[in-house]
Amino acid sequence: MLKINGQSAGVLKKLAYIIGLLLTDGWFSEITDKHTIKGKIYSYKILRMGIGLNDKELVLKFQQNINQLFGRELRLQKLDDKGKMRYSVTIQHKPTVRYLYDLTEGKVIVPKILMNASDDIKRELIAGAMDGDGWISISKDRRKFTHPGQQTERRIGVNGGTGLLFMMGFSGNGEHFDQILKCMEDVGIKLKSRGYKRNKHSVTEVVNMNIVSFINSGCYFECFRKQARLTQYKKLILRNSPETTKDTPTKEKV
Repeated sequence: MLKINGQSAGVLKKLAYIIGLLLTDGWFSEITDKHTIKGKIYSYKILRMGIGLNDKELVLKFQQNINQLFGRELRLQKLDDKGKMRYSVTIQHKPTVRYLYDLTEGKVIVPKILMNASDDIKRELIAGAMDGDGWISISKDRRKFTHPGQQTERRIGVNGGTGLLFMMGFSGNGEHFDQILKCMEDVGIKLKSRGYKRNKHSVTEVVNMNIVSFINSGCYFECFRKQARLTQYKKLILRNSPETTKDTPTKEKV
């Protein structure tokens, strides 16, 4: 079984991405299996873990990293979910599942070795987390600026004069959520407004972030559709801004 102490940066990067995606979109579950031997029924519990997403490339990266670090040949499963393809992998290999369960304390924390790791390794953790519960959106910019400085920005071309508003954020809750935010700040990402999103069963915290600082920190998405929006931001906003860029600070309601 993998021992993380003393491992190379390459190994820790793969592990960091696994942990980032597992903490946000992965799962652990325990099932009871039964076998009959000589007329007697024996039951035992099996701890499993896995991940299921619509983004095939993320499941493949998760699968490949598990294969490379733990020597498990995982099979990619495909499911038609109301006309959309969903991809998943499930792991039942006891040593691998138990190792990752214990390392994250049951999907509760970011391991200490990753919290104390270099920025390059933290970027992989952030990539996994942002691929899972991060987002970047594009909409028409309908903000009304009242401050004279903001009115000047609007006149000279706020957001590169495109009339588009790009927003980026990360959502979650619990100890690992705060730890991931700490890693983001460590590598130079500027966090902005914080709020809460409620549904029938839970409350999720939402944190908006400065997109320019995300780019300048060297962070990125492995998710193709999210990275495509980030690339669009670079082309439309950064290149067309009258200065390097102006990510106008706002108090978004989330």
